[in-house]
Amino acid sequence: MPTDGDYSFSGRADDVAAVVDALGFERMIFVGHSGGGAVALHCAARLTTRVVDVLLVDPAGDGRLIPEETRHEFLEKLRSPAYATTARDYYASIAGPNADVRERVLWDLAATPPTSVIGMFEALATRRAVELRRLSRTTR
Repeated sequence: MPTDGDYSFSGRADDVAAVVDALGFERMIFVGHSGGGAVALHCAARLTTRVVDVLLVDPAGDGRLIPEETRHEFLEKLRSPAYATTARDYYASIAGPNADVRERVLWDLAATPPTSVIGMFEALATRRAVELRRLSRTTR
């Protein structure tokens, strides 16, 4: 979790880049799933000479395409005492039909601090897919 409270995709890419530098990685492949896809693209744009490839697995779309009222209502529920139920219901709905996968997704959710989950959804709600397309082209 970021100590500076910056859950933006750019901020998370800064954190990843700092770890990559600290570990001395010269070449790397980034793999990103869901919101991690945006982080992977931001990292690739920052570290263009060191990135071998980027693999995106079911990356999140442009959050602005969700009606503003729906985004606002969902974020307000996450910020309220209804956080646990709202987050659990959402993740259970996207985990798919496999009970083992759903159980693991919900276990991961329970292990993640609410501030991280809320920060990620806030970043997704304002993220622009067009910016990510621009970033992805800079890696080739």
